Formats: sequence, structure tokens, C-alpha cells
Amino acid sequence: MITSLKNERVRLVRALQERRRVRQRERRFVVEGVRLCEEVARAGMRPHFVLYTATIQEDPRGSALLTVWQQAGFYDYGEHWLLVGATVFAALVGIVTFGSLAGSVLDTAVFFSLAFAGGSRLVGAPVPVWIPTLGIVAYMAAFIGVFVIALNLLGTLKGAAAAIGSSLTLRFIALSVVGFLLSYVLNFALALRGVAATAQFTLLDGLRDWVTFYACFSTAMFGAAYFFLPRLTGKEWRSAALIKVHFNATVLGVLLMVLGLAYAGWTQGRMLADPAVPFADITKALGFWFFFRSVVLGLLLIGHAAFLLNFIWIACPVNSQGTAAATFRTPPDLTLATKEGHA
Repeated sequence: MITSLKNERVRLVRALQERRRVRQRERRFVVEGVRLCEEVARAGMRPHFVLYTATIQEDPRGSALLTVWQQAGFYDYGEHWLLVGATVFAALVGIVTFGSLAGSVLDTAVFFSLAFAGGSRLVGAPVPVWIPTLGIVAYMAAFIGVFVIALNLLGTLKGAAAAIGSSLTLRFIALSVVGFLLSYVLNFALALRGVAATAQFTLLDGLRDWVTFYACFSTAMFGAAYFFLPRLTGKEWRSAALIKVHFNATVLGVLLMVLGLAYAGWTQGRMLADPAVPFADITKALGFWFFFRSVVLGLLLIGHAAFLLNFIWIACPVNSQGTAAATFRTPPDLTLATKEGHA
């Protein structure tokens, strides 16, 4: 119950009503009256808090509105939302790690966690609060599964520096593993409310999708192509130089794209959050970074062109006639290791 006009929330409401700069800084506005609050509820928007008098209980519409918000899970956790998510996360980790079906629960938990993680992109959007909260908790719940997967992949590659250096397939796969980890870190960070408040609707939004689909998925597909095509066609890759051009352009392009757009996106978010910065200045400041992105995409295109030319030489019946036949080492027996480790 609030009894003083000096209450922090009362003072905030007054400031929001009287000063435009405060509304822009806080990214909030005041809605008064039962009718407007009903419109807010119909739109699925979540108020930060509600102030009402005891007489609202005598109004059927006002009483019904309060009941709807309470039954819909309208609770202001404030600064404790992270603790709530961490508690759920710790409970899920305990179930997955120490449960009797740990082996089968782990992959299922990761799948269903990431299936609900999309809601984290709606932080601050006019949707019911449980949707983005579920997405945030989903990314937290997926941490243990992603950690185990990454540990397994990195453990498999451990001690294989010489093999990676001599195998183009392994180099692309290693790059894909790094992209996988970076993709999860980016998505996890952007799911946090504090980070999303600055990074949402910036170049960082596009960067996380690009890392997922290119740095993680596409590089794995390139590695698979370099492994399978000689076995399917019986031909060696014609040009080792073009292979090096493709891989080096991919590594350099991924590195430049991640570093450049991460910095540009965060700078863009901070400028957008400052009401004193005109939008025209933000657009002007981003001009260089849009050019930078185009240059990096051009670099990646050079690598793709090198791969395409090599692909035509190995796959096209006419152009592959002068290509040497492929030779392969006989693989070792695929038996399990006698002690804990990798076969």
C-alpha cells in the first residue's frame, strides 16, 4: 500500500506525465483509466506496474481487469527475474545430470529448450510477458547440453593439430565448431534483458543469425563437400591453391564480420538509446559499417567462386577428364577404445 506522495513509483509516474525526455529515456508511458487499461490488456501488452485505489474493487470492469492480469501471470519480478530463471535452470541441470535417464534426457532437453528459445527475441515487445521469459529460461536450460556437445566436439579434436593442418575437411569442421559456440554465446547474450535493451533492432540481431547459418552450418557443409565429392566422383580436387583461397577467405571473412558488426551493432544500440542523438546522425555513423559489411561479403564471395570453379572441375564430366583419380587411405578399425576416451 502506498501512503506517501514521495513514493518512488508515484514520483516516476509524475515525471513520465510531465516530461517527454523522461518518457524517451525510460521508454515508458502512462496509461490512465479503466478503458485505456482494457485496451492495453487486449493488445497483450505488459505494464511495468499498476497503481490503483481501493475503490477499483467496486467497479466490475476494473475488478475484472485486475483479476485477468493476476491470473495471466502478471508479476513484476523486477531485478529478481534473473534469479528466477537461474533457479529453473539449476533445477533442470539437476534433473538432466543426476536423473536415471540422464543419457536420453540430455539431448531431449536441449532440443525442447532451443525450440522455445525464439521467444527471447520478443523482449520488450507488446506480447504476454511469459513468452520472452520462456525464451530466456530456454537458453539457460540449453546451456548444459550445449556445453556437453561442445566438450565432446573439442575433445574429439584434441591432440589432432597435425591432422587438422593436413586435412581441409577437419579445418572447416573445426571452424564450424567455433561458429557453433559463438552462435550460442551471441544468442544467449542477446536473450538477456539488459543486453537486449541496447542490442535489439541493431546490426547485432542480423549478426547472430549470420553466425548460426554461415559460420556454423555453411562451413560444416563445405567441409562435408570437400570430403564426399572425391569419394563420389573418384577424382581429386584439381587445384590446391583454390582450396586455400576458399578456406583463408572464409576464416578472414568470419573473423572480420563478427568483430566489425559486433562493435557496430553495440555502438548503434547505444546511439538509439540516447534521445539526444538525431536519427540522421545514427544513419551517417553506420554508413562506414554497411560498406565494411559489403567488402567482407565480397571477400567471402571470392572464396565461394574458388569453390565453384573447383567443383566444376571435379563434378562436370567434360571438365573433369584431366583430373587425377582420387586415392584414399584405408581407415582404421572402428572399434571402441579400451578405456575412457575417444576411439
